[in-house]
Order: sequence, then structure tokens, then C-alpha cells
Amino acid sequence: MRRREREPYTKRKSVTILIIGVVGLALAFTSLSTAAILQSNGVDSKIYTPFGIAFFPICIIDVIFLIYHYPGITLYEFNKQMEKEDLEVLSNINTDIVASCVRNKFTLLEGGYYYKRRFSWSKDYVNYYILKCESSDIKETLDNEFNKFDSYNFQKRNKCFILFIEKDNVDKDDIKLLVESSYIYHWKLSFE
Repeated sequence: MRRREREPYTKRKSVTILIIGVVGLALAFTSLSTAAILQSNGVDSKIYTPFGIAFFPICIIDVIFLIYHYPGITLYEFNKQMEKEDLEVLSNINTDIVASCVRNKFTLLEGGYYYKRRFSWSKDYVNYYILKCESSDIKETLDNEFNKFDSYNFQKRNKCFILFIEKDNVDKDDIKLLVESSYIYHWKLSFE
């Protein structure tokens, strides 16, 4: 069963969800604090125990709520970041991708992928897979290359697939497609 595709939230929805999450955590800790204050003042345990116990379900429900909405909020932040980015088409690049991979000690795998594993503080290790290809139709190339990458079933977690596409006569539609596709494929790979 495939997971449903998440849509990015609006700014208003993202802020509302974050406020609800903070209020929920504040309510949980207020309940716990109230129980501690009542206990220290010598109030009967039948009164302060429910306040102390209420902390746990409130906190758990709030965390589940925030985890459920995390992809939509993250997609909103990703879109906001993408709007700030200025993309540039580089012509006559003198950098040879393959030579750069060899120079940086990437290993050549089946299918022409260059592979290297790097330590990352946030993900433990990130496994980079780099592929260079030529294209006449960006959409078709993206679909084919991502399907091909998925079919290899590399047994490593935290995969980062970097695809360099060479194409003559790049136009604005190609750039728009690349921006939208990088967003879609990024999240497709992240949530599957």
C-alpha cells in the first residue's frame, strides 16, 4: 500500500498547527506542574494524581499530532526555500563530473553510478550516488533515471541521488520542470 502524497501546507495552516502543538505541550506541562504544586502543599492524592496522569496522554497526543503534520509543514518550508533560490543555467561548463568523482574517490557501481559514503551528524551516514546522463526530453529522462535508480535496490539507508543532466537548448519550461520534479522526487524518495 502506497502512502498518500502530502501537499505543502499554507503559511497560516503551518503556523496554526505549530501554535496548537506548543499550546498542547504547555497544557501538558502545566498539568504536571499543577500536580507537583498540589502535592507539595499537602493536598490529598486523589486531587493531584489525575493532574499528574493527564500529562502523559496530553503529551503523547500532542507529539502524534505534530508528527502527523510534520511532512506538510516541512513541504511548506521547502517551498519557501525554493522560492528564495535563484536557478541558473550554466553553459559550457568545464567541470568533468566523472573526473571529479574519480578524483574525490567515488566508487563506480553497476549502471554507471558513482558512490561514496560520508559521515553526517544528523543522519549518521549519507550514501551519495551520482549519475551523469544526456537528455533530449527532461521529463522522460527523470522518470527513466529515477525508476532505474529505484530498481537497483541499493541496500544502504539515507540515500542521496544526484543526477546531472546534459541537454542542448535548455528553456524556461525545462527549468520549471526540473524545479517541480526535484521537489516531487525528493519527497517521493524521502517518504517511501
